[in-house]
Amino acid sequence: MSGIIGAVSQRNIVPALVKGLQHMALHAHDTCGLAVHGMLNAKIAPSKLLRMRSVHGMADLASRSTDPLLGLQGTTGMGHIRSATQAEATLCNAHPHFSYGPHADLSQPAQVALVHNGTIDNHQGLRTNLMERAYTFTSQTDTEVIAHLMNATYQGDALQAVQRTLGLLQGTYALAVMFHDQPQRILATHSGLPLILGIVQQALYIASDKMALPENTEHVVYLCEGDVVDIRHKQYAITDRTGKHLNRPIHDVRTCH
Repeated sequence: MSGIIGAVSQRNIVPALVKGLQHMALHAHDTCGLAVHGMLNAKIAPSKLLRMRSVHGMADLASRSTDPLLGLQGTTGMGHIRSATQAEATLCNAHPHFSYGPHADLSQPAQVALVHNGTIDNHQGLRTNLMERAYTFTSQTDTEVIAHLMNATYQGDALQAVQRTLGLLQGTYALAVMFHDQPQRILATHSGLPLILGIVQQALYIASDKMALPENTEHVVYLCEGDVVDIRHKQYAITDRTGKHLNRPIHDVRTCH
């Protein structure tokens, strides 16, 4: 089984994301990766989308990403762990996937980062359309198609870009996306696959599996089919695909222990 996790926090979120991925790595997996809106190599620099990916397992990713000098740092990030699916287990096919925009210069900062579980049935037609619009593909995955669609539909309104992209997709998905100019924000949605919102003191999480959430999670929201959750620092909003605001029950998981 593949799994995704994402979080917005006040602190460096990378160790918590690694731990969440490790909890979902109980079954055999072939690739894994992390993306943050943050810094690499502990350099003081403007925050941007950065990633680390591995085809050597969670131990390799955990060691590299949490290295105090060479690892990733950021208060907003997401991760993915994948069992073998339609695409070959190569670094290029590993999540998270980036979009650099049309006529891409891959040496420039990425504009969109995305992780995804599921299968997009119409990805080949969407890929052809995007290639005609000068988008460059570096992988065989349907996930990179979604990342480029998010970029193509983004005009400064992240929620609107997600809504427009969902209107083009046919298939099953649980996905999370970050935009380059939204440093403390993740949007996530799902259809046909589970997605959970976790509420922790000073952090908000989304995950495809409850066991990926931190042990100190206080509350969870089980998102319904088609929900879009928009998480920012200390606040979240849930809408449907048309933008209508929704209220979902909040469950106190501390009462379950």
